[in-house]
Amino acid sequence: MIDEAILWLGIVEIRANELDHPIVIDECIRLAKKFSNPNSYKFINAKLDEWLKTNQADWLKKNS
Repeated sequence: MIDEAILWLGIVEIRANELDHPIVIDECIRLAKKFSNPNSYKFINAKLDEWLKTNQADWLKKNS
């Protein structure tokens, strides 16, 4: 459940476009390392990277 919350936090922050994407992902990784199981950060990193690759370009086009 904490992993899902961290993922949602990352996606919302990325979509807000207030911080650079690597900063958001790094913070999510730090949260996962602190509050979740030892390997969760790998999952969080992969899923946020995947989301960026598949959704960010489309979302930016719609909201520009």
